[in-house]
Amino acid sequence: MLEPNHPKHKEIMAYMSNALNTDLDSFNSQLSTIDFFNPKTAQTYIKSNSFKQSLKDIATFAFTHGLLGDNVPDAGYIGMEAGDGTLIGNSNNIKLRFSDTWISPWADKFNTPALVNE
Repeated sequence: MLEPNHPKHKEIMAYMSNALNTDLDSFNSQLSTIDFFNPKTAQTYIKSNSFKQSLKDIATFAFTHGLLGDNVPDAGYIGMEAGDGTLIGNSNNIKLRFSDTWISPWADKFNTPALVNE
């Protein structure tokens, strides 16, 4: 619906800008600062080293700020799985999985090159 040629584009854009208590021009300005993924770039990103580092950074932040709960020994207490199957943290306590199972069928339809930097 974010595509300008979608039949409900104007309707959804008006709804979202209203929900954010802003006008359409401001909302479009905000959207212009966001790089949206297509299936191909999303698939590449969840398998990238930069994504895996982001997962580690998120776990460290969550641990440092007590977001993982009381008596958690370290940031590796929770486990996460990247799109290529790489496990980060505790493999016996996987809480987040970024499988490409649902992305793969769509990623093959996109000829857009992946824009993810390793």
